[in-house]
Amino acid sequence: MPGISDIIKDSVVEFSRLQDWMLSSKEHGDMDTYQMMHKRYIE
Repeated sequence: MPGISDIIKDSVVEFSRLQDWMLSSKEHGDMDTYQMMHKRYIE
């Protein structure tokens, strides 16, 4: 079973990855994908 520090680390990594993908999709004009990721971002 993962410890709390592992869970927090995984959450931060996932959040950072999502931010990178959102920026990339917005820069490339893929607003449908951006909106789907934005929904996930605010969860």
